[in-house]
Amino acid sequence: MEASTLSGPLHTTLAAMGQAPNLYRWIWDEFRPYVGRVVLEIGAGLGHLTEWLAQLPGRVVYATDVDPALLGILAERLGHRPQVCIAPHDATQVFVPPDGHPPDTVLCVNVLEHLEDDARALQAIYASLASGGRLLLFVPAHPWLYGTVDRAIGHFRRYTKGDLLSKLTAAGFQVDRLWPFNLPGIVGWWWQGKVRRGTRLEPWQARWFDRLVPVIRRVPVLRGGWLGLSWLVVARKPGET
Repeated sequence: MEASTLSGPLHTTLAAMGQAPNLYRWIWDEFRPYVGRVVLEIGAGLGHLTEWLAQLPGRVVYATDVDPALLGILAERLGHRPQVCIAPHDATQVFVPPDGHPPDTVLCVNVLEHLEDDARALQAIYASLASGGRLLLFVPAHPWLYGTVDRAIGHFRRYTKGDLLSKLTAAGFQVDRLWPFNLPGIVGWWWQGKVRRGTRLEPWQARWFDRLVPVIRRVPVLRGGWLGLSWLVVARKPGET
């Protein structure tokens, strides 16, 4: 199955985001220093970040999702990689690895906002991690930006910094870093979801923005020095790795 055959606002938005490789590389570069040896990716989607994980030597990657169509695409794209295990997994459940070795890293990008019970998901992630392991989390920021695109693609919420910190600490995590990401993206999301009242991101919009990413990354204030479309989080389960 090709990504272009997917239907519905969420699937088509995921496919459109496939037109933004520079954006995914940017997210990857932010999280790369914190990636351990055994990685559980929750909500791997079309595998845009899984491909980067699979290139790291000596890693074991569990790429998971709940969507059978996306799991099929993941299997076609990355199922041949010996270090990648593709499997169904519900983020609100504790992950049990086949070999019995719990992950030391959980990568969760643009997933938590899709879960009605995000507190339960954070508790399950905490229980899934090895002692001393890290959660690398990426979620949408600012409830005032919530619009028709958010609603159409199944977002229950966008997060304030305080709400995110509260939920992470309630689940038991120690938050090592929490920082904003992608200031210019706010304009596009506001325009599409609050002004145009669209129901998805279009491929041409993703391609247009992706051309700007190399420029944005060179300007600290635009990268998200004080405000951003999303939050990046590095949180840790206390203990020794």
